[in-house]
Amino acid sequence: MYAMVDQVIQQIHAIESQYQHDVSVIQALEGKLETLASGPSLYNLNFLLYRNHFRTKHAAKLKIKRPRILLGLINYDVYPNFQSIGLLIYADVVSLSVPHLVQGRADRLAFDISIDDLAEAIQRLPAGFTPEYYFDPQACGASIAPKGLERLPFPSVAGVCHTFRGLHCEYLAKLFDVVAPVSSAFVPLYQSLMADKTVLSLPFGANWGSFHYSTGQYNLSKDIDLIVSFGESPRAEYGGWRDVAMQLAHDFAKQYANQYKVVFVSGVSHQEYSQLLARSKIGLNVVGFNGPYNYRSCELMNHQVALLQLDVDFGLPQMQMADYFVPGQEYIACDVGNFSETLLRYLQQPALITKIATAGRARLEREYSYEAIQRQLGAAIGQLDFTAVTAARQDAASQRPCRLAMLATSPQGHTLKHQIFAREVVEGFDETSPRAIRQLIIALPMLKQDLQRPLLEQSQQTLLRRLVCLSLLDGIETLSMLLPQHSRVLSDEWTLICWRANSGYPNIDDLQSLLFILIQSPPEAEQFPDYHNAPYPFLFSDSDMEAEEARKRLLDMPYCLVGGDRVQQKMLQRDYMVWWCQRLLDSAEPKSA
Repeated sequence: MYAMVDQVIQQIHAIESQYQHDVSVIQALEGKLETLASGPSLYNLNFLLYRNHFRTKHAAKLKIKRPRILLGLINYDVYPNFQSIGLLIYADVVSLSVPHLVQGRADRLAFDISIDDLAEAIQRLPAGFTPEYYFDPQACGASIAPKGLERLPFPSVAGVCHTFRGLHCEYLAKLFDVVAPVSSAFVPLYQSLMADKTVLSLPFGANWGSFHYSTGQYNLSKDIDLIVSFGESPRAEYGGWRDVAMQLAHDFAKQYANQYKVVFVSGVSHQEYSQLLARSKIGLNVVGFNGPYNYRSCELMNHQVALLQLDVDFGLPQMQMADYFVPGQEYIACDVGNFSETLLRYLQQPALITKIATAGRARLEREYSYEAIQRQLGAAIGQLDFTAVTAARQDAASQRPCRLAMLATSPQGHTLKHQIFAREVVEGFDETSPRAIRQLIIALPMLKQDLQRPLLEQSQQTLLRRLVCLSLLDGIETLSMLLPQHSRVLSDEWTLICWRANSGYPNIDDLQSLLFILIQSPPEAEQFPDYHNAPYPFLFSDSDMEAEEARKRLLDMPYCLVGGDRVQQKMLQRDYMVWWCQRLLDSAEPKSA
């Protein structure tokens, strides 16, 4: 079948190449392609890629209307992937691409995320291709919000999945017109954060959906009773629940070793993993803060494995898997107290396991396929009043600090974001602006590195060039002294004292004094820590996983949960600063014998 489809594609391509300027021929070929799309060809990847290239290349000549989407960085250096495969079924798509990987494809838009402006880059879209919206399905991951979103002539949409990065996600979301959080539990929280923006409730936040287009389908005997395809994790967003689930599974496997086959999987190839899932009756899953589902939920269901999901508690009662699948009919719910009893009861009913696995897969592929979710998103975008959308946008002057905050609050591992932040801080630096000085203090560690140092060396500003010759700490001291006394706040003192301590010059009196003031100051005080008004760094070294996890646990996750409550947000920022003071005090004070 696939060989026949590939042969037809070759024939159509030959005619297209010869008559590409003949509108009547192109429209005839368009009709042929859409006829093929009504049959099994729709699930042939080569067909989907060719049809998309054809339709974007000849957009101005086509008669048959389909949604048109400009896709963000999810395919920046790899095309296609499971996100775009499902999307190609529903829409004509042009995706942003690393410039050297475009390779003549009309459906790939060369874009250098470090320097390009999206509002200018869209001038290079194929003739006649006018997107209905710009879509970044995983805007809060390694993706980067491009410059120029506020000037696009169509809406911009962000899927926000990593809600456990609370502060970063807030600034990121405010750059877009429309936001779709990972699940309905987060919708009211984001609505309270951005009352003037459109927040949609979509399954998976439109980040992803069923993987059945890209998952291997194997007809194998179900000889594995329970599969566990994750490991323990110290990451804050899992809240220790993975460790709990692993212990429960190991205890069950040990107790019933002679009756049931339990398999723990890690480090296998994609194909082997897919085959192991296909052999499994029940699959255990546990989600993190950004639940109530994750990729594994879909992987298990797509392989017709009955999903056994452990209930978790992250202080968000609305986060319920039962809002998406029916417990006992489409998946199996359990908790710590009834795990073994529940698993045993279902393993003793193989017919029921099969029924649940079949129903769960059917629901997932019917209602939560990438295509189905995108249709919901497209319909919601179609109902927007674009005049109201543009009215809610920030102007360029307001957008810049929001964009810089988005970059600066990124996880420490997202190096490119911090490099872009450093570049843009230097490009717009104004030494009379307290905000600009604070941003430069945050960026200075990156600017002192070999790759970024030329930004300082080649600057037209004397102050920036002077920083090249200073040590990192001396540079921070110099910039801190430029802050006018009347504008200094607690986070400015905290930044300087922490940098001194982390550079090997701790002052115990200063740390203790700062700790006392942070704890005693009322949150309504003007000097109280508030990133919105006075940005500050989160780390004081290149790699500090302990601080990264503390930030998620103490600041980012609770920050998300308090929604738009600014007083609570400020107190959480204070708590993170208190943790740093105490940490530095503990390491500076002499240890008792």
